[in-house]
Amino acid sequence: MKADYLKLVAYIVYLGSWILFLIGGIVLSIPLVERAMHPRREAKPRDPRGLAGLALQFAAAVVTTLMIPKGPLPVGPAGQAVVLVLAPASALLFCLTVGIARRADPEELVMQGPYSVVRHPLYLSIYGMLAATTLLMASPSAFVLATAIYLAGTELRVAAEETELEQRFSEAFRDYRRRVPAKYLPPVR
Repeated sequence: MKADYLKLVAYIVYLGSWILFLIGGIVLSIPLVERAMHPRREAKPRDPRGLAGLALQFAAAVVTTLMIPKGPLPVGPAGQAVVLVLAPASALLFCLTVGIARRADPEELVMQGPYSVVRHPLYLSIYGMLAATTLLMASPSAFVLATAIYLAGTELRVAAEETELEQRFSEAFRDYRRRVPAKYLPPVR
């Protein structure tokens, strides 16, 4: 009975986290979309690494979805406990990150809040939700495969974005990169 209760709570928290993630993303992104539609400076051609990375990140979500088994979901109490922490923490990090980006001047390098811990906290929050989904709904092999695909895509996007950030902010970005060596996973440089 206790295991069933934990499973129910894990699913409720997980679903609530996705709702927060989606609502926060929509509400907080409106000014960012408006800003993108009316840029202050001339748009440059997109780095193809960014688009390839986005495709791989999307593929990781597709892999997770396709590997959800039919019948009872395979998650045990340990996985449920991880999801109880990981899903809401990731959703809150996502909302905090988007909220800070929303209020930031687009001509200034954002370095406060979660950006003072990792340079790309948005990717960490999205990975957290992907990991929670995979842990709760799919197999360990799906978790490993989705993680590998997502991280490959994220590395491509980070490389493209950091090239642009270094061009735009020069020494300020190089100083920031020295102070905050973690790209998107705190212990990984």
